[in-house]
Amino acid sequence: MEIGYLLMGKNHPTSKIISNYKGVFRYNAFRFNPIPNENEEELELFIKHVNLLPTDKSEDNDFLYDIDVAKSLVEEYKKFGKDFYLMACIDVSDKDETILDSQYKFLGYDICDRAFQSLLRIEGYTPTNKSIQDLSDDIEDKYLLNFVHTKLFSNLLNENELFNSRLEAKALIQERKLLIEKYPEFDTIHTDIFSIYKLYEVLSKN
Repeated sequence: MEIGYLLMGKNHPTSKIISNYKGVFRYNAFRFNPIPNENEEELELFIKHVNLLPTDKSEDNDFLYDIDVAKSLVEEYKKFGKDFYLMACIDVSDKDETILDSQYKFLGYDICDRAFQSLLRIEGYTPTNKSIQDLSDDIEDKYLLNFVHTKLFSNLLNENELFNSRLEAKALIQERKLLIEKYPEFDTIHTDIFSIYKLYEVLSKN
């Protein structure tokens, strides 16, 4: 089992949206992380981080595969006021696997393309208590994917706004595929390649 590690921010410093989402498409060391031009030391750390990515995988993802290296980067970023923690990711697109280690806290399953855009975020997919009548405007405005995904799957999201099972994630991918085949104009990501990631937070040991 191969485990990839991402440095994630606990809060997005510029986000105005309150969300419990703890998937991969949010503030982290590479995404939405501005570095001032005058801060040469932080820029050097960022470049160091990039150079630590495996050369044969860096085009496809931002994963580090050595937990000790990832932990050391967390400490180095703290010098610049960047409070990152480690998220462990397992690609379970083909089969499910589980980390049996008390320092890994299960978060849920996310669905992403190669650029780490999540179906749970890009499609505007959030829990809702709206009735079908309340969502009629969504259909009229051609937000069909949002409407169907929300009505069929939002009640399956856990407290982290992720799925609790791989089967639920696979069902959403299949539902999206069927909708895009019938309504291609509703595709907002323009890819048919998605990975299912099982996510854990790596708890710090004090």
